[in-house]
Amino acid sequence: MKRGGEVGDQGRSKSVFRCFGVSGSGTEPVNVLSCYNQDGLAYYESTRDVASHFFIDYLPKGTYVFEYSTLVQLRGQYQTGFAQIQCMYAPEFNSHSQSLPLTVK
Repeated sequence: MKRGGEVGDQGRSKSVFRCFGVSGSGTEPVNVLSCYNQDGLAYYESTRDVASHFFIDYLPKGTYVFEYSTLVQLRGQYQTGFAQIQCMYAPEFNSHSQSLPLTVK
């Protein structure tokens, strides 16, 4: 699947995607309210303790950056979370990032 492409089933568009970022260990989300956003791309954001989920109805071709804030609770060595995007109607179309070390002094 090409970036920004649509998955079709018998002529119907199946371009609903879920992008989520798993919170790093030792962090808590700042924004805990779920809401619908439309700042260049329309999506629904749902924040939970473990991850922030972004549900996207239509993802046109392009590069997008999803950012959200978290607070670090304690000093120490942690791992950042990872991000994943997946087509809701064809989960075999997915991608993810890596987790990185995080040192809080």
